[in-house]
Amino acid sequence: MKYTNMEKYNPIKVVSAIQKLKFKYATVPIIMVLVSFALSKYLGEEISKYLSLAGLILYFSTTMLFKVNRRLQIPEAENLELVFPVSGRISALEDGYVIIKKSWFGLADIRWSGTDFQPENISGKAYVFDSEPSVIGQLIGVVPFSAEYKFHISSELAAQYKIGDSVNAGAAIN
Repeated sequence: MKYTNMEKYNPIKVVSAIQKLKFKYATVPIIMVLVSFALSKYLGEEISKYLSLAGLILYFSTTMLFKVNRRLQIPEAENLELVFPVSGRISALEDGYVIIKKSWFGLADIRWSGTDFQPENISGKAYVFDSEPSVIGQLIGVVPFSAEYKFHISSELAAQYKIGDSVNAGAAIN
């Protein structure tokens, strides 16, 4: 499998919106570090050191929450009809539905699955930036924290998977 046209699957407007959202979440840890440096004379070096360390850890944790697969490999197949919308583990299989649980630091991208049945967000916060995708597997948003998604697929396709299977956003469902 080769890397496909990245702009086709990762539109610049969506990637830019995700970066802006990531920066918005990262402002608090950045401010913590800057304040600790500015007030180090008044707070003392010990307190300032711990405040800086807490800010840096929070900053790196925040950036990990917005991790998106920008080098997505999607088979260039004419008959590609359906892909997984989010990454995570299958936590339940119901009548025509698969429930996918995304972990805190797992890949955060939401991809267009190729159906009219968009994934239903059961728990967690999601940000969708493109409501009219044009290509199956296209990046449409991000889920920065832990979440569960209910996704509609046929019973025949669901029978190929079992609870605990790991799936990736944009991976073809055969």
